[in-house]
Amino acid sequence: MPAGALAQLSFGRLNAAVMLNLMTSADFRRIALSMPEAYESAHMGHPDFRVAGQIFATLGYSEERCGVVLLPLEEQARFVRTHPLAFAPVKGAWGRRGDTQIVLEAIDSSTLQAAIAAAHSAKQSARLRKQRRVRERRLTKRAYNEKAG
Repeated sequence: MPAGALAQLSFGRLNAAVMLNLMTSADFRRIALSMPEAYESAHMGHPDFRVAGQIFATLGYSEERCGVVLLPLEEQARFVRTHPLAFAPVKGAWGRRGDTQIVLEAIDSSTLQAAIAAAHSAKQSARLRKQRRVRERRLTKRAYNEKAG
């Protein structure tokens, strides 16, 4: 289906005809790799996108026409509420922790960019928090050793 085409979309019980610039797996990959320090790897036979060793998005999970972003729960709820044809929690425990499926045929470029950026930012923030904890532990250990010695 060409970009800007009228698409009949079905997602769960919702059906809608909408005018979209339809996204593809190539668009998803391009946007994911445009994030700072992002790189492509693979997990369980699917391409994934990582920052500092942490997966923030995958492509082709469950269906080739879909991607998955790992969002904080409040972001997941916001995307699902505002774009119910494009976003849905992944089934099971993964979905309850923020893994969110994106139907690429039902999303525009700016919304896809926002979702991938939110997932990337969440993983990058987690990395910075972990680095801070490690630094604090080292300082605490050094102070203890100086006091004891």
